[in-house]
Amino acid sequence: MKGTVMYDPSGAVTGRLPLDRGSYLALAAAVLAWGPNPAGVRAADCAQIGLQLTGHARCVATGLRQRIETCRRTANCAR
Repeated sequence: MKGTVMYDPSGAVTGRLPLDRGSYLALAAAVLAWGPNPAGVRAADCAQIGLQLTGHARCVATGLRQRIETCRRTANCAR
């Protein structure tokens, strides 16, 4: 997987960036394919993977919140 990982808990930078979902979907699929006791995966690797997936999840949630607020303000919500 190729890309840049950012630590931006406040969302100041990542809130304005487009999401590259493909790389995160591939990472999640690879992790799920490991099974319960993956050989050769260090605790530090697991921690880094957790940070990457958590960061992406926060970006997705922020994007969803922004879309909901835009929808509410413009009354373009399907009810």
